[in-house]
Amino acid sequence: MQEKMWLRDGVTDRHPVPSCFLCGDTQMSELHLHSCLYRVHRKDSEKGVRLPKHQGEECTIDNRVTRVAWLNRSTILYAGNDKWCLDPRVVLLSNTQTQYSIEIQNVDVYDEGPYTCSVQTDNHPKTSRVHLIVQVSPKIVEISSDISINEGNNISLTCIATGRPEPTVTWRHISPKAVGFVSEDEYLEIQGITREQSGYYECSASNDVAAPVVRRVKVTVNYPPYISEAKGTGVPVGQKGTLQCEASAVPSAEFQWYKDDKRLVEGKKGVKVENRPFLSKLIFFNVSEHDYGNYTCVASNKLGHTNASITLFEVKTTTLPPGKGCRIPDGEEPPHRQHVSDGDQHRQGEHPCSKADTIPPNSDSRAEGDTNSREGNKECSGKTN
Repeated sequence: MQEKMWLRDGVTDRHPVPSCFLCGDTQMSELHLHSCLYRVHRKDSEKGVRLPKHQGEECTIDNRVTRVAWLNRSTILYAGNDKWCLDPRVVLLSNTQTQYSIEIQNVDVYDEGPYTCSVQTDNHPKTSRVHLIVQVSPKIVEISSDISINEGNNISLTCIATGRPEPTVTWRHISPKAVGFVSEDEYLEIQGITREQSGYYECSASNDVAAPVVRRVKVTVNYPPYISEAKGTGVPVGQKGTLQCEASAVPSAEFQWYKDDKRLVEGKKGVKVENRPFLSKLIFFNVSEHDYGNYTCVASNKLGHTNASITLFEVKTTTLPPGKGCRIPDGEEPPHRQHVSDGDQHRQGEHPCSKADTIPPNSDSRAEGDTNSREGNKECSGKTN
């Protein structure tokens, strides 16, 4: 009766990943006995690798065989039906007159190495070797945390990745206002960072075993306030007026308003301060003569402050002489003045009436918005187009 054995360099401490087969039927094109190459692809997850259902290398035995063995260096895996190694992941898959197959369950990178099939026939040993190479998908094991830094300082971002083959690591800036660049290194150095370089930085690790792994780091660049808009406003007496001050800053600016070196506080009669992250409004609900003048908007954060002067000035209104006035109903356009002399009409521009103006008509007025006075053959009428 012929004796058959399996040998393997058994290592008992293994991490779980899917299995592969040695010395069994295989459909895997990457398994080449003569080139001693056998590849196992590990999936990018903590559960391990993904393999085809059946893999291995065929080991054929004829009637002259007296002994068969599989070795990885010098450790015996199986002898006939007897298991010699202690690794529970190694099991006998096939034991026939012509073939032996073993299965290595949950393949790990530590299973990599040479596996030798030794066949003893009539006292003349023959061997064939297959080399197991475990390819591991890239995995980012260390990356910099989100960072906040003041403008002008230097920063260094780190992205460490593992895999087999060793993955290539690249950095790129992906923000909408990104200054386009790519760095092919685990470390990204930025000297004298500017506010335009704030945003997200993407680290990508790839080795062609699986899809690239991507992680992001948010970089916040702090800078002092800069007032981008501060325009004066003209408002008639008695109307509502608003002064606006817009500032860019990180962190967001805090706003204060001053007039004649006195700070305007919330709650002042007829005045309201309305602040948003990048905009402040000084609102006058009923402008008086006392409200006209120069105002100072101050924007500040922990990095500094800036200010701008904004003017609230008076806009004069024009009224018609007594007897020529009118009130414009809400929603209608201002009327135009027309002089009629002997049937000829001469348009003289827009009527100065506003919705808030009311000029008492003379005793000849017939209707509000349609006032006529006669003097000789001349007629003055205020009417809307």
